Amino acid sequence: MIVMSSLGIIYYWKSTQIMQEEKAKNIQNTLSRVAIDVVNLTDSIRQVSDSISANPNIREYLRRPVTDDDFQQSMEDFRKINDIIQSFPYKQEVFKIRIFFDTPIFYSSNKVNLLGMEQAASAPWYKDVNDRNGKIVWTSTYPYKFYHAWQENIISCVRVLNDLKQLDKRLGYVSIDLKERDIFKILEATEEVVNGRLFIVNGSGAILSNRDSALTGKSIYTMKGFEHLSLDEKNFVRTDVMGKNSLVQVKNIESLDMNIVSIISMESISEKNVIIMKFLLQSFALILLVSILLAVLLSKNVTGRVLQLIEYVRRVDIEDDDYELKVEHNDELSSLMISFNKMVARNRTLIKEVYQEKVSKKEAELRALQAQINPHFLYNTMDTINWMALKYKARDIMHMTQLLSRFYRLSLNGGRDIVHIEDEIEHIKTYIDIQKNRFEDDIEAYFDICPELYRYSTIKLLLQPIVENAIFHGIQKKPDQKGVIRIIGFKDDQIIKLRIIDDGAGMDRETVAKLEAGLIEADNHSGSYGLKNITQRIKLYFGEEYGIKIDSEPEKGTCVELFFPAVIYKDS
Repeated sequence: MIVMSSLGIIYYWKSTQIMQEEKAKNIQNTLSRVAIDVVNLTDSIRQVSDSISANPNIREYLRRPVTDDDFQQSMEDFRKINDIIQSFPYKQEVFKIRIFFDTPIFYSSNKVNLLGMEQAASAPWYKDVNDRNGKIVWTSTYPYKFYHAWQENIISCVRVLNDLKQLDKRLGYVSIDLKERDIFKILEATEEVVNGRLFIVNGSGAILSNRDSALTGKSIYTMKGFEHLSLDEKNFVRTDVMGKNSLVQVKNIESLDMNIVSIISMESISEKNVIIMKFLLQSFALILLVSILLAVLLSKNVTGRVLQLIEYVRRVDIEDDDYELKVEHNDELSSLMISFNKMVARNRTLIKEVYQEKVSKKEAELRALQAQINPHFLYNTMDTINWMALKYKARDIMHMTQLLSRFYRLSLNGGRDIVHIEDEIEHIKTYIDIQKNRFEDDIEAYFDICPELYRYSTIKLLLQPIVENAIFHGIQKKPDQKGVIRIIGFKDDQIIKLRIIDDGAGMDRETVAKLEAGLIEADNHSGSYGLKNITQRIKLYFGEEYGIKIDSEPEKGTCVELFFPAVIYKDS
């Protein structure tokens, strides 16, 4: 045992030293390949940025003044910019392409966002990119909040867009955004190969991408073991990192002012040598194991069923399947197993009863909410009025009653609670036609609904209460009582967003905050559900993370956004 132990220790020490050097060479080659992948990705992004910056049509559209008065022309220009950018070849890793310029109107598509200059001024890269004056800037990783429930860590490729006709004039900025987790995919596969951790850091040491999101954005020099290290690729360093003896190597990417840092545990490097040490230890332990085996065989008959019961308890607690203990004996332990089987069966029954009770309660709450509007009586009445108007040739009355009949027929929808978005849009168009007749065309309505949305499902009667509020609490409170309502629908990733925008009287921030907090509702005498009711219905059907968002300014109008998941329910 002494001779084997001595030879094993000497072999372990020498072979570990040799393997460490070989491992360092292999890791450096691997880091070079990773660096090539990073450069290829950034070069692709740079080409897209160059294409946008050099495109004369994009510059021409950005040079045009954008005003609320010419909304349709502005939207057409924005779509043309989007089409041009979409025609450029770029990698799927591109998350967003944001262009900031002088505009009061924002435009958003799946990949391209057109935003105002004031949003660029609040960006973390604003000062740095202005100092570069047209040169590309790669930012550090920073959080970007797309809306209140969605935040992503992104890295951006940003540059100034100068006016080539007036070189001292800036048209705006272009930012091409990548998700940090998409960049990490380049590192992820390599981490499995080298059996360690990889980091992408910038020239100042800030961590751009790594496995632990808590470290992203922090300086690598704050990690234990890096306090006094320099990121130099010429030599590998063996040091304690985060309490583990590790091998640290660096690959510089000079063109991007970035470094790829690898941290490989020395335990993984000497893994093969550990096999020999384990063999020696296994030999020493063999005699002890034989003795233990004899003891186990003698006691198995007594303790086996106890272990079976313990395993059953663990399985029920973790997996909660329908497995049941088999009882083959007639003694005290068997009685315990029988009692435990009965207890588990009873517990499963109680869980199912409680679950069914909660489901029934939710369904009852939902039915109670929708019972606030019962259009059956009005629908039948309008049908009778229509025939009477036809009899006396009162065509204006007949047209109005036909609109109302159609409105309530769509409201009924065969008793279904879930409808296609196409049906809901048709319903709100009918409602607006009724109101236009009532207010003698003082109300204009524009629809911009992505056709892709029509096949998805929604809850019926969501839009009508909001449009009603826009008319009676927005447009009708203007001095001239005239206004425009825009209804916009689009799909953002897997979220459907429907926006109802009016140019009515608007609300102050305090009123908007109370509305969103559910402290006040729309006027119940107007016949609408109220915003609180709509929010409750969305949350009951789709989950607590969905609902309504309100944005309004006095004398400028109100924007109400409904957001819920893009799903397709069967008719049942």
